[in-house]
Amino acid sequence: MEVGATLTGRLAQLDLALFQNVIQDRITTRARTGTANTSDYANNPGDMVVRGLEAQFSTDLARLSGLAPGWRWRAFANGAWNFDMVDRAKTGSNTRNAERMYRYQASIGTVFGGQDWDIGATGILRGPMFYNTEENLLIPQAEPNRDFVHRKAPFWVVNLRGNYKMRENITLFGVVNNLLDVNESPIFIATDERPYKLDLRFSNGGYGTSMPGREFIAGLQITF
Repeated sequence: MEVGATLTGRLAQLDLALFQNVIQDRITTRARTGTANTSDYANNPGDMVVRGLEAQFSTDLARLSGLAPGWRWRAFANGAWNFDMVDRAKTGSNTRNAERMYRYQASIGTVFGGQDWDIGATGILRGPMFYNTEENLLIPQAEPNRDFVHRKAPFWVVNLRGNYKMRENITLFGVVNNLLDVNESPIFIATDERPYKLDLRFSNGGYGTSMPGREFIAGLQITF
């Protein structure tokens, strides 16, 4: 179920949606009791009820600031907030929040340029996530027991992109992902940093799972 509204003006647009989702038979994973580094897939035995608010916003900063024709400058933001995310099947757990689902998430950015080029920056917020990880973490250093549901802390990632249109259908571009070289993981608890949280006896030589660090990309985009 969803109800929403869109407000559009000469310089900006705002879109809002209030929703409720009831999820049945969601596929989940559960650590296999008494077996290291092994989990099983299962259908969640009860409903998950998720209620939240989504929002999108964009504005034409070039027109708002009175830039000369030919210049382009816009800003945008979007996000979602799940104020209810209840797993009705959970019993005996340290939380009833639905797992592998962000409590909130958002992005904000801007793009500035001329007729043949532009440069933009985007910030991505990955909000809190609840997760009974399949990782074999150290007990009690990283978790009190194998059935503990962790709350991952929120974090930001900043990306940059520049484009130069060489011809009508050929664009040269450059990208810098994770500009601030954040060492985090969108899902996993143990990242590749000291002190290590994994039980190294069962990690097959791994020390944790981190997302890519600072990443540089350059290329040509050709459209037909």
